[in-house]
Amino acid sequence: MAAADALWYDMSLMHDIGILRPKEAGIYQSKPGFRCKHQLITYSGICRRLDCWQSEVANLDLRLTSLEAFADTKPMFTQLKMFALGRVHQKPGLQHDMQFENALIINKYMLLYEELTHLCIVAWILVFKATGKHKYAAYMPEFLLNIHFMYPAGLWHAVCYSMLVNLSGQ
Repeated sequence: MAAADALWYDMSLMHDIGILRPKEAGIYQSKPGFRCKHQLITYSGICRRLDCWQSEVANLDLRLTSLEAFADTKPMFTQLKMFALGRVHQKPGLQHDMQFENALIINKYMLLYEELTHLCIVAWILVFKATGKHKYAAYMPEFLLNIHFMYPAGLWHAVCYSMLVNLSGQ
C-alpha cells in the first residue's frame, strides 16, 4: 500500500486515468482506495511499455505497422533482449531527450512496483525512505531476514503466497 501511495503522489497519473478509465475520473480525483490505485498503476505500466515497444518497432522497420506485425516475424528472445537493452543504454548526445529520460524513470518505478507485487521488495526501501514511509523502510529489512533465514519452508510459502492479500478490503 505504501508503494502505491508513493507512486500515486510522486507521479501524475491523471492523464493515464483519462485514457484508461475516463468514466471513473471522479473516483480517482477524490480519495481512491488501494485496489483502484493498484489497478491503475499496473495497467498504466503495461500500456506505457507497450507504447514504448510500438515506437521502437516503428523506428526499427517502417513496414512493421503494429506489434502484431512485429510478433509475426517471430523474433528470438536474444534479439528482443538486445533490441530492448540497446535503446535504454545508448549514450545521450549533446541534446538530451528529456521526454525519453522521464519515460525511462516512470517505467522504472512502475516496473519496481510490479516487482514489489511479485515479492521483490529490496529496491523499495529507498523509495519508502524518500517518501516518508519510515516505518515500512525500517521493518522491511527485518522482514526479509526473517522470511529468508528464520521461517521454516512451509511458513515461507504461506507468507509469500498471501502477503499481498488484504482480507479486510481496506
